[in-house]
Amino acid sequence: MSDKIHFFKDENDFISFFEKMAKNNNEELSDAFVFEGNSGKDFEWIKNVVAMVGANNVGVEEDRYNTPDIAFIDTVFININEFDSHDANTRYIDLNADEVALRKDGIISLWWD
Repeated sequence: MSDKIHFFKDENDFISFFEKMAKNNNEELSDAFVFEGNSGKDFEWIKNVVAMVGANNVGVEEDRYNTPDIAFIDTVFININEFDSHDANTRYIDLNADEVALRKDGIISLWWD
């Protein structure tokens, strides 16, 4: 696993990455597109995460982001440092993964085998 994380710049960067991945799998990007085959995590799940926390708080490994023929990812990062502690909105995110780690830098790492 790479130590460098690419946090999406914005929603366009996020969608572009997943469109590239779907195209490399000879699929169209849709909610049903599975980006992690062992767990069945699909685009609808990650799209919902982005809607809750913002695209700029969701990331993937830098080397996976820069792979032209990317077909899948098995790690997603969520930066929880940017949330306003006085925000009354509670965010419920399905963190079901083979490994969930809360790093000391305030980033949640989700990894699927």
